[in-house]
Amino acid sequence: MHVLTSAQPFGFGPAAKLVGLVGHLAPLPVTFVGRGIALRFVRLNDEHFTTIAEYDLANSDVRGLVAGCAVAISVMEPNLVFACVRAGRPVHFFDSLFGFWQTERSLEELSQIASVVRAGSDIEAEQAFRALPVHQAMLVSHLIATGSYVQTLPGVAERTAMLARLGVETITATGPMIDVDRLRRLGSKAPTSSRTLLVNLGGFTNTFLDYERRGSYINIILRWLIASAESNWEYDEILVCSGAFAEPYQKIVNKTLFRVGMLPHVELLDMLATRPVYLAAPGLTSLHEAVPLCVPVMLLPDAHYGHTHNRRSLGGTQLARHASTFSDLGLATDIPDADLEGTRALAEVAAAIDRDASLFQQFAAYMDDRLASFRSMTPNESDRFVHELAALLSCTPIAGIMSEIKSGVMSEIKEGTRDAKASNC
Repeated sequence: MHVLTSAQPFGFGPAAKLVGLVGHLAPLPVTFVGRGIALRFVRLNDEHFTTIAEYDLANSDVRGLVAGCAVAISVMEPNLVFACVRAGRPVHFFDSLFGFWQTERSLEELSQIASVVRAGSDIEAEQAFRALPVHQAMLVSHLIATGSYVQTLPGVAERTAMLARLGVETITATGPMIDVDRLRRLGSKAPTSSRTLLVNLGGFTNTFLDYERRGSYINIILRWLIASAESNWEYDEILVCSGAFAEPYQKIVNKTLFRVGMLPHVELLDMLATRPVYLAAPGLTSLHEAVPLCVPVMLLPDAHYGHTHNRRSLGGTQLARHASTFSDLGLATDIPDADLEGTRALAEVAAAIDRDASLFQQFAAYMDDRLASFRSMTPNESDRFVHELAALLSCTPIAGIMSEIKSGVMSEIKEGTRDAKASNC
């Protein structure tokens, strides 16, 4: 029997969390099924996976797929949760954006839909679940999963409390969904490297964004970095990590090695452990990985509405004060409070900067100033920056949760072995 896993194919976050989670399950056999950027990420970071297969969980009959698993682990992939619930298999749902999901339905209505999904006929359950928008499918997944785990962030406790009042007691708030102990070990050994600039742009893929059609955000960040390197030699290396590019490339810019591509996650963390100057799009995984390594992060402007939500949730912190934003330039000052519309508005701002030479010059000068201010922090200020963020993101350690899941699978495997032996007697 194996552990069946999947992750939502939007950005690096879900797949990166899955890679961190399954590291706690060794030596159990682990199967990954999925598509898109999640599949690419897992293939690049396959150390703890026994089998990796391309699979569209939304448009395939997966009953046979889930029937043979001991347990399933879904990182923000509702389709796997639905399949396991209907097949009577245990499934654990991990979600780092619990407070972000928007719904026009009340939680009471979603609870009623969850009941249909759990206990209705196959047709009733299918119709009820497939009719849900993505955000509502995420919330219903929490209601139907064997266990659900939400990464803490300001605002998460309030939604968890609302569900508890409806009798939902399967949700556990957690700390970072990463291997914190491994990161701390890395940080204790690594030499520092302040002449490296590490820029993490994430996977840059969701239902609206991809580089081929709407890549202006990536373009303006790269253009700024190249222009900065051409005018000032401050770094020996500038490394840009992004899932936007199918193939990595590198070049020399004014004696600086400029590398762009999708790195194996271990290599990215090894680099981060050297405490480089670190810039990142406002994704939560980047922040969670930086904190145990005591690395301050300068946030780049928002690429999509999820970033806007994260930034608002962490407002008033040192992180927010040292961040860069489009709004500082008088742009993106009235982003719609909705996922698709907000993301579309941010993409239009990036496109305007990309096509207007004067606007780009303003953007590049602004980013130079923000980076200089960020780098001017004293060691004490850097420590306060990290400790403040660590306190906000701290909650139930994920290692203990994964240990319990692993113990349950091991017990089931042993029980199955005993049953098999008994039937052969």
